[in-house]
This record gives sequence, C-alpha cells and structure tokens, in this order.
Amino acid sequence: MHKVVTRFRLFSALFLCAVLPAGAQNLDDQLREVGGRYAQAYTLPLVDALGLNLNAGLFHQPSRAPRGTRFSMYLGVQTMAAFMPERAQQFDLQYETPIEVTYTYRGGSVPVTFTGLAPATVTVTDAPTIFGRTRAAVAVARIDHDTTVVYQGRTVPVTIDTSLSITTIGGLVETRLAPLAVPQLELGTVLGTDLMLRFVPEVTVPDWGSLRLIGGGLRHNFSAYLPELPVDVSLLAVWQQARVLDDEGEDVAELATFAGALHVGKAVGPLYLSGAFQTESATLDVQYAFTPPAAAAGVSSASIPVAFSSEARTRSRALIGAALNLSILHFSAEAAFGRYTVLSAGLGFRF
Repeated sequence: MHKVVTRFRLFSALFLCAVLPAGAQNLDDQLREVGGRYAQAYTLPLVDALGLNLNAGLFHQPSRAPRGTRFSMYLGVQTMAAFMPERAQQFDLQYETPIEVTYTYRGGSVPVTFTGLAPATVTVTDAPTIFGRTRAAVAVARIDHDTTVVYQGRTVPVTIDTSLSITTIGGLVETRLAPLAVPQLELGTVLGTDLMLRFVPEVTVPDWGSLRLIGGGLRHNFSAYLPELPVDVSLLAVWQQARVLDDEGEDVAELATFAGALHVGKAVGPLYLSGAFQTESATLDVQYAFTPPAAAAGVSSASIPVAFSSEARTRSRALIGAALNLSILHFSAEAAFGRYTVLSAGLGFRF
C-alpha cells in the first residue's frame, strides 16, 4: 500500500484511450485525493460501463448442423459502446471522513492550537463523476469535534467548531460514450453447444502493475436436435474476470461479470436475425490508499487504506442483433436496451 494507486488506469485504458485528450490526468492521481465513499460514487458509472460493455456481443450466429456435431469457428474482434445518460456525469453525496486541520481554540483562558486529524461531515452537490466535467468540485466540510491539546504540560480540552471549503476532484474525461474492444473466439458445436472465449494477455505498465482479462461461456442451441422448430432457441451463460496486479503480482482491483440469456434467432439467407432477454451482474473490488485533505498549508498526514466493492446497477436488458456472412467474413451488430443503451459490432472470420 506504499503507492497511492488503484491501478484503475489499466482498467480504463481498455476504452478511455479512445476518448481521453492528450495530457489528461489519470484516475490513479484523482482517487488518491478522496476517501472511499467519494471514490465509490465517482467511479460507479465506470463499473456500469465496463459491465455493460463486457456483457455485450457475447455470441453471434449459432451452428445448426444435423445432430449438432459440425465443427465451426469464429475469430474476431468485438467492439462495444455504452451511451450514458446525463445523470451518470454527476452525483450528490454526504459522507464522513477525517480531515487534517489546524484550529485555534479561544474558549479557554489562553488560545491553544490543535493540529491533526478531525472527523468531518462533507457535503458535495453536483460533483462530477469520472465521466463528468473536468473542473474539480468544491465540498463543504463541517467539523464539530471535542478533543484535547497538551499545552505547557497540561491537557487542555478543545472544541473544534468550524466549516471549511475543500476542493475535491474533477472528471477524468467529460463524455457520455464509453467504448471498449476485446478479441473473441467461438467454437462449435457438440450436441448444440458452442464455446466462447475472450482473452487479453497480461498488459504491463512499468511502475504501475499489470492487467489480465479472461472470459468464457457456453451457449446451448436446442434447435440443433429439434429441426422442426421454426427458429433457433438458445440459452447462454458467460463469466468474465479482469484483474489488476501490482508490481509484486498482488491483486489490487478485480472486476467480475456474469450474463445469462435466452436467445431466439432465425437465418434468412446470409443474414441472421436474433433477439434476447439477458440478466447480468458486474462487481468491482478496489483497494487503494487515501491521503486525507489538509485544511492548512504545511499540514501532512499518513495515508489511510481504503477498500470497497461496487456493483453495476443494470440487472437485466433486452437485446436485438443481426449477423451477415459473406464467405468467411462475418459481420455482426447488436443493440441492448436497459439503464444504458449499448451498441456493439463485430468483425471476424467464420469457418
């Protein structure tokens, strides 16, 4: 924990590089300035966007061979983009946090000065999230705290009663679009069951850590052995995990997603049309070190370990999609509708 980082930069590098301006500050530098409650509200749209994107474009056209035994393979790249509403760019929050303060108490026989940590109630309104305005928010910290100070060898009671303005952080990039791209492999079919794999090998950023992404799923097409069905009816389940490791190989943050869906589709010549209802989840576990804000120049304090979990707010959504086969080239597109709208497109080779 000696480095004040969450390695979120590695997560966000999967898609934020497409929208970040040159010289933009990274999320690691941002989060070190705020406590866990603030960081959780600030990054929640990121968890939503990552979960929605990773749970999009999971499968394309299923195999429908006699007895479901014909081998097929798809290898390509799936791109996704979550379109976020305006409400995802800001938040209101009231929370408790320690603040470094220097306060002169004049309620006794002589003025005495307290310097150190004091609990504060912090209120912030219309604060930018990670995708909000880049101008930092200003919070009001209210401190009403009884403590003691050692003055000339005597313990003197002190009451800290004050309000302070604290500059927090701004958004990393002001946008309502979060893109993502991942490689995807699909193998089929054994008795109507296809396998999907996603894999990003370890990506290392010197002095920061590394990222790994792996995912897999199964889809079972009942129509493979029920040819009398006029449409394909499939069930799928997909699990994915992204892990951020520090320089020593220890976990710093982990994103886990799950999606389960019922798909209905039909081939019309080279075109394949489909629709689905999908349930899903995404959870991000984070740990980092927070340096409490100083209310006076020259005041410094030790870092405080912070750990929290955030869950994406989308639990279910409807999807419509289409795929086009041109020889071995395979194009696909999908739209998902729920809390956010997500569009995805894939390009690859199908054998």
